[in-house]
Amino acid sequence: MIKTFYYFISLKRAIVALSLLLVSQLVMAKTRNQIFKNGKNTLYFGQFQNLPTTNFCVLYNGELINIHDASFVIKDNLLLNINILFVNPEKIKFTTEENTVSSLKLETNDYKFYQLAITQNQGPKSKGDYISSWKITEKLIDNVVPANTVLIPLSPNDVDIFIQNVTNKPNNLALKLPMIKLIGKPAGQELKNLMIEGYLKALALKPFHAKQQVKSNLQNATKISMII
Repeated sequence: MIKTFYYFISLKRAIVALSLLLVSQLVMAKTRNQIFKNGKNTLYFGQFQNLPTTNFCVLYNGELINIHDASFVIKDNLLLNINILFVNPEKIKFTTEENTVSSLKLETNDYKFYQLAITQNQGPKSKGDYISSWKITEKLIDNVVPANTVLIPLSPNDVDIFIQNVTNKPNNLALKLPMIKLIGKPAGQELKNLMIEGYLKALALKPFHAKQQVKSNLQNATKISMII
């Protein structure tokens, strides 16, 4: 009887220990999934070609990002789509909640909107290797600016826009965005003046507060501005 009693006690303790182990594993798995879901773990590197001025910026999800050495970096989740919008910032209407931009609307039809959809193709080395790129599609939007949109404060009436695709190495933590080339239209102002004007208009959008730091690349002293 005593042996049977101790056997049941030991069995009960084992069941309790196993239950606690399963619960802890479920909690840890849920926590990891939540961190992955909420964490912004992917860097997107954008670049302009041959900028005539350093006084320029882009806007992304309510943040103002200054351009350094014709480059900028945004930090977000791993996205299947990211957008680029060219528009005069004075034609943007925004709503805010607790000093945070909640939505953006356009009050003009003079814009250029590009949707970038990530694509993957098998690489040349092995079957498991792949390279990623972007499918670039120009689209119309119903006045509401979608999330995950890089807003470039220039009107397409003033500049010719060229989006050059790029390829990425198999890395989900850092992706290059297509190269952006701008040319001032002959009938308009010089590109430098247009960019400075667009920069000043973007700065006037007070709800866009920069939560960014300038990081230096020790190898080539390149400075980039990014949201942290």
